[in-house]
Amino acid sequence: MDKLTEKGGLSHAAAIYKTERTAFGPQAFTWFAQQTGDIDRAMTPDVLYPVPFQLNDVFFDPHGRVEGHFTDATVSVHLYTNGTKPWWRKNPPLPNSYVARMCGQVGIEPAAALEG
Repeated sequence: MDKLTEKGGLSHAAAIYKTERTAFGPQAFTWFAQQTGDIDRAMTPDVLYPVPFQLNDVFFDPHGRVEGHFTDATVSVHLYTNGTKPWWRKNPPLPNSYVARMCGQVGIEPAAALEG
């Protein structure tokens, strides 16, 4: 328990994840863009990643209708690998889920891309 307290109550894995995202991920990139003034040209989240990281599972839900998160400005979506539950990496997407529909649209066979 002392180790959790030393890390602000975070598990070892959570502390590493928080550090990596802060040092190398979006927070670091945002800080850099603010320093250089490039932040003024940044797109809003709805353009490139309209679904929050915490809701990554909605892409795999056949009843979720992920499109409700999209706006007229949305041009892409981002499925966060570390936000995707391990089960989805080993099982094909459910029929009619966004992932299954998009795989069908672009000709990807999901079963061929699963982890062993």
